[in-house]
Amino acid sequence: VFGVALAQVVATERALRRQQHSGSRASLASIGTLEKGDDVIVATERALRRQQHSGSRASLASIGTLEKGDDSGSCDSGEWGWAGLEEAGGGGPRVPGLVSACLAHLRRHGLHTLGLFRVSASKKRVRQLREDWERSQEVALDAAVCPHDVATLLKEFLRDLPDPLLCRDLYPAFLQTQKLHNRHYQWEAMRLIIQLLPAAHRDTLNALLSFLAQLAAHAEDSHQPGNKMDAANLATIFAPNILHKNKPNEAANAEQLSERADVINVVRQLVERQAELWTLPAELLHEAYIQLAHSAPAHLDPLLLRKAEVRSSEECGSSGVVCSTPAPRGDSTADSNDSASDYNERNTSDARAVVLRQHDESSTAVRSRVSSRQEQTLRREEHTVRKEEIGKREEQRSRREEQSLRREEKREGTLYKRGELISSARSPPT
Repeated sequence: VFGVALAQVVATERALRRQQHSGSRASLASIGTLEKGDDVIVATERALRRQQHSGSRASLASIGTLEKGDDSGSCDSGEWGWAGLEEAGGGGPRVPGLVSACLAHLRRHGLHTLGLFRVSASKKRVRQLREDWERSQEVALDAAVCPHDVATLLKEFLRDLPDPLLCRDLYPAFLQTQKLHNRHYQWEAMRLIIQLLPAAHRDTLNALLSFLAQLAAHAEDSHQPGNKMDAANLATIFAPNILHKNKPNEAANAEQLSERADVINVVRQLVERQAELWTLPAELLHEAYIQLAHSAPAHLDPLLLRKAEVRSSEECGSSGVVCSTPAPRGDSTADSNDSASDYNERNTSDARAVVLRQHDESSTAVRSRVSSRQEQTLRREEHTVRKEEIGKREEQRSRREEQSLRREEKREGTLYKRGELISSARSPPT
């Protein structure tokens, strides 16, 4: 469990759950050793098929242990792009069982614990808990287990990940956001970077930040003493464990120590605004739907169906009316299944048609806005041309008036001289 890639842990646990659900008696380690370089989920399912084919019921120690994840690459979960949508609508969040168990225990018994995650725990008890999880035993995290021990166990799990929770490859991008002086753009950039995380990292981060925000809300409690762990204190503790660029067992260098303030500030913002972190702008979500509709409609269909179901349930809840899914009519199970499939296909095709129609409408609206802008630009240019023409005409008229005045002055001067000559010619000599 510890020191294994996050996606590998989640894939192994899911494979085990599927195997237990189908009635198999094999333990977690009987899945087999995963080969490096293979896709995690594919390798796990191959190992399961080999075991089921041979009828093996070996115990934990007889098959072998999971191989530690290869730390040569970063964020290599095989779930980039649209591949993470294959399980949309099923399977639930991709959060390791250890993380879920620790967070559940701390929610029940640790929200009011003073200095949670900061106060030192018992090394002996933490080592025992860690060994129990390494042996894949059912660890009972009840009220008798100290919250400080569980908090330390969670920190060690996150610290020992081959690739940190916020991904080594994205470390420079997170730091670059702190150089943006506009707070709005800074937050939007961080939200978009979070969407680049692999599915297991993103879901685990969501679970962790949700709990840390809840814990920070109890830092100062009016009814009883607070835990004194606000967002800044929690960020100071968790930042070196979830956002760094070191490889396992590698110490931080001088450059990273100088970047420590920016790293803490990134994690603090994620804790303080975690509720806003998982919402996307409507324009961006619409563009994603359009891209899926053209490139991967099979991935879009379950998303649209789930969105329609959620919206329908919300409308029913707000109106107080008990809603039920329309039951398909038929005399046999096969007919019922066919009718349900037809019903889902109609809903999916209708939803896809709505998305495409909205895309056409938005494209038309964009074209109309562009044309209106072009028309306004042409009008401004025509107005500018008219003003320039009027200015030229005024300048020409002023020049003509000036020239006519000069001609009049010249003519008057000529007549004056001529009159002097005539008067001097008529006067008798003295």
